[in-house]
Amino acid sequence: MIFPRWLFVFAVTAPLVSASGCEATSTPQSPAVPPQPFARHAVVSPNAARGDLLYVSAGTAVNVYSWRSFTQVATLTGFSSADGMCVDGAQNVWIVDGQLRYAFEYAHGGSTAIKSLAVPGGWPDACAVDPTTGNLAVVVAYAPGSRFHDKKGGVEIYPGASAPPTEYQARGIFFYDQAGYDASGDLFVNGVQSAGKVTRLAELPAGSTILEPIKLNVTLPVPSGGVQWDGKYLALGDGGGTIYRFVVSGRNATKVGATMLAHVAHPFAFFIAKLGNARVVVAADQNDLDVPEWRYPAGGQPLRSISINYPGGVVISRGRK
Repeated sequence: MIFPRWLFVFAVTAPLVSASGCEATSTPQSPAVPPQPFARHAVVSPNAARGDLLYVSAGTAVNVYSWRSFTQVATLTGFSSADGMCVDGAQNVWIVDGQLRYAFEYAHGGSTAIKSLAVPGGWPDACAVDPTTGNLAVVVAYAPGSRFHDKKGGVEIYPGASAPPTEYQARGIFFYDQAGYDASGDLFVNGVQSAGKVTRLAELPAGSTILEPIKLNVTLPVPSGGVQWDGKYLALGDGGGTIYRFVVSGRNATKVGATMLAHVAHPFAFFIAKLGNARVVVAADQNDLDVPEWRYPAGGQPLRSISINYPGGVVISRGRK
């Protein structure tokens, strides 16, 4: 079972580390030799690999489904705590493992990792890829310390998806949750204060070294439910059945719309994709133990769903046309 994100908020009482906007600092790589997840029953047929694939992380495994049929075509195993995932421009899939403290890259339809990166900052639980540079951002939820005194998390940026990374932290965020890049290479990260009950947002503008707080004009509860650029707006989940759309200007984010999702309890993550002429969104619902699909931004009733125990992350990797 994956490590629930909401435990980060209520299980500790560490004081907030105060800073006005932290300059980037280089962080060492450790350990030097990565663990090697093994793939069992992970061979994807050539026909399936040419199509669009849905990846769903679930603790010690990542299930791979044909998007067209919503049937399982492979299982990637050997993980300790597979959680958040992201997709790069080549449609390769990055999978972060919290307990192993590594990020692993798989080719579309691939059965074994083609790259692994140590995450030195702490417990990684999400990632995002910059479409303009190929930089990989790995969200570190928190850095383990003594009991009830965990240390502030942050974001590790790997230039060109290669080590060593540079760490960024923001004022007002102690536990970090998820991240997403917009089309211009601006990175958005959400999280909470220590023992906080309101989602905070921060932005690392393209080319900047400061992860700056962004003020939301609406209150989003904790735990949150995802961060993604939908092609026009910044989409933020509320950890329930709503995805809000925001326009970001300067240090302010203004809500311009919302997508209401029916039959979902607690989506840990969502993923918006344009497949053909249609846009859809899928979400990993840990309460209902399924991954439903909806039209986006219409929302409403789900079109179909997959049953899976404790889904944590979800992405769609597009196949060759």
